[in-house]
Amino acid sequence: MRARQDIFGTVLYAVEVVTTTAPAWLEAGAAVAALIVAVAAVLMSLRSHVVDKSAFLAQRRADWDALADDWALVLILLNGEGFYYSNASPAERERIAQLRADVNAGRADTDDVRREAAAVRRVARFFASAGDALVRGDWTMREAYALLGPDVARHYATVLWVSHRKLARPNGPGSFGWSGAVDSVTEFNFYDEQDVLYVLAYLMRAEQCRRGDTYPHFVIGLAKELRSGEDVKLRIVLGRASRARGRWAPRTELRRLLRRAVRPTIDAVFARDPDPIVEQSDYVLIRPVGRSMKWVLRRVARVRAQAAQVIPPWSPAR
Repeated sequence: MRARQDIFGTVLYAVEVVTTTAPAWLEAGAAVAALIVAVAAVLMSLRSHVVDKSAFLAQRRADWDALADDWALVLILLNGEGFYYSNASPAERERIAQLRADVNAGRADTDDVRREAAAVRRVARFFASAGDALVRGDWTMREAYALLGPDVARHYATVLWVSHRKLARPNGPGSFGWSGAVDSVTEFNFYDEQDVLYVLAYLMRAEQCRRGDTYPHFVIGLAKELRSGEDVKLRIVLGRASRARGRWAPRTELRRLLRRAVRPTIDAVFARDPDPIVEQSDYVLIRPVGRSMKWVLRRVARVRAQAAQVIPPWSPAR
């Protein structure tokens, strides 16, 4: 890259010398040459950016793939050894089941559960790095979702638990039983890391809902959750994380995604599931500004009819 810069610098210097000493016709030719050089420099810069981004995404994917076992463990630590959506091995599930039984029976304590912290921290650091890259603008929400996908977005509550912003037990670490012991595994005073984890969790879920990549009642559920006050907290945390990194432009795009999550589109809710579990009283959440409820009902009926043509209600794909 430095070599290319030196070449361009030499060419531009030569053009400058020519334009200050040559006739007018030669000056015009030199100006054209300078323009060609500038365009070439821009194209090479763009190509370099694409190559760098490809390498960045490939490394992210490799890092995430390497954490498969740790992520599976995190899921059963919080959600139980029988959790369906974890890929933990039978031996790992049995080990956690025994640890849970020992804690609840008083044969083990918080220190024994804390031994699982290494795996939780590896997952936390990866997600924190992903969230940090989002806030910095090093990658977009679409790129993050393409890599992590619905397998992470559906478990946004687990990512929130990893951040220590949402606890398994309301009383938190030190409370009685397994939930209190599990809450002691996450770090409680890494505040900036908590911020980017908190932002990543909700943004992943918001992107999933924007795409209609989950059940319609989950899209509505996120809208209700955000409207209950979580949206205000998110904006504060996102602003704080942006200021800490001196980055403002990415925040605009991320806030736009949050606004879409607060007021999801009719397509996001109804375009893929012909038989959604959504009450008509919740239609107010998807009503576009300036549109009547009668218009919403007509639009919903049309979108649901189109969805039924693609995925019949009886389809195993549902």
